Amino acid sequence: MTIRCFVAVELPEALKKALESLRIRMDLPQFDVRWVQPANLHLTLRFLGEIPEEKLPLVEEASARAAGISSPFSIKIQGLGAFPKPEAARVVWVGVDPEAPLIELEKKLSRELSALKWPPPDKPFRPHLTLGRVKSSRGLGELRRLLERNREEKIGEMVVEEIRLIRSQLQRSGPIYTVLRRFPFSRRAGEAA
Repeated sequence: MTIRCFVAVELPEALKKALESLRIRMDLPQFDVRWVQPANLHLTLRFLGEIPEEKLPLVEEASARAAGISSPFSIKIQGLGAFPKPEAARVVWVGVDPEAPLIELEKKLSRELSALKWPPPDKPFRPHLTLGRVKSSRGLGELRRLLERNREEKIGEMVVEEIRLIRSQLQRSGPIYTVLRRFPFSRRAGEAA
């Protein structure tokens, strides 16, 4: 049996509510966007895809080691944008500032996974929260202008103190995420890594 999973940073409820309020403001009839449900918002560090169940302990081991050499850090959730670019948007995202601590955390996780012969990521890591996926070009010009007007939008702050291994079960109504395991950081804030 295989399990579809990823390693991510969960958001506190207050941030999920703030992002939901932003999404409601952007959920205009002229846009053809499938918005992510607030409960499913997270910062993905590494999408692992469908993996054999017997390999799950390897992912847990790598995640535990990466968390064990990490210290808590603060980030701001702010700024709107789109991949690959606003005029050809396929994914609407909210940014993270600073990006460096999350990039370093992903590098630690990738190093630990590589040590266990896990394949490297298929693309460079860009810290972001996926807010929605554009389904068609309807209203794309207006969506681009809305993103431009709100590119500095400030949502809130959080302290990252752990990573989580999350199972993703695809359903017609959208994915169902289940936390399989939590990996708290071992170091205290300010401790050298």
